[in-house]
Amino acid sequence: MSQHTLNIETRAGRPVLVQAGWDQSHGGFYLVVQDERLSKLGGRFIYSNLTRPENDRYPECFDCLEEVLASLGIVVPPEMLDEIREDGRARAGLKRVVWTPGGSRHGCEGLERLPGQPRRERTTCSCLAEGLPELAYVANEWDKSPGAAPVYLVRRGESGYWPVYTKLTADELNAELGVSEAQREAMYTGSLFGWHTPGADPQLQEALIQRRRQRQEGIGLPVQEVRMQRCGQGRYEVYGRAGRLGMVLGGKDSWSAETGGEHLGTAPTRKAAAKLVAVRAAANGRL
Repeated sequence: MSQHTLNIETRAGRPVLVQAGWDQSHGGFYLVVQDERLSKLGGRFIYSNLTRPENDRYPECFDCLEEVLASLGIVVPPEMLDEIREDGRARAGLKRVVWTPGGSRHGCEGLERLPGQPRRERTTCSCLAEGLPELAYVANEWDKSPGAAPVYLVRRGESGYWPVYTKLTADELNAELGVSEAQREAMYTGSLFGWHTPGADPQLQEALIQRRRQRQEGIGLPVQEVRMQRCGQGRYEVYGRAGRLGMVLGGKDSWSAETGGEHLGTAPTRKAAAKLVAVRAAANGRL
């Protein structure tokens, strides 16, 4: 789909973000208006074409959506409106254009092919890590306001993300492109915090994912991550970097592990009982 973006104030002085264009998959136009006074990750949509009747959510004529803009007090440059209509006539595919209130372009870019189809290599940042895909999809898990897109598209080397209105999940779309979980996380991190950051490296993300899985399963947990402090006969408190994690009690060949008043099990050694406490703390994200 084409995407035309405009940051502008309404006649009442309300800063808004306008996104509109031609949606090739639905064969019609779309329009989203968001209040820019709220954060981008938790923004509230003022208007979305998805609130229209189901049989008219993507109108084939942009006139009705232009009337919505006028009713909201938003004056869109005529050059932007003309190009949106031209996208409809040309049945435009992926295309991104950023406009100024004065009607001039900046950051204009067009894509001739849909996601998943072969394209020429494009590098926009010299610090990109190896293994980053060209495109990745991220599930919208932070904005549940009416009209919010269920999925966002992230492009390698570019900041920000673009809404995708689709019935497919982000995982299904990534599977079609062969994008792994680590690649998705690296792409998302790079788009938000910069492509020079360590988190924008798929290899680091893969290591973090494996580490989380090991912690959840209690595999490979180094005992040195926890320490024990004696607090009485046969009683030891277990501490980690987050503070007190639990307690082990017993003696000789039978030690009991507890945390938060919950009995976690018994072990033949004090060290093994402490590991039971560590596993539970890791599963709860406290280690």
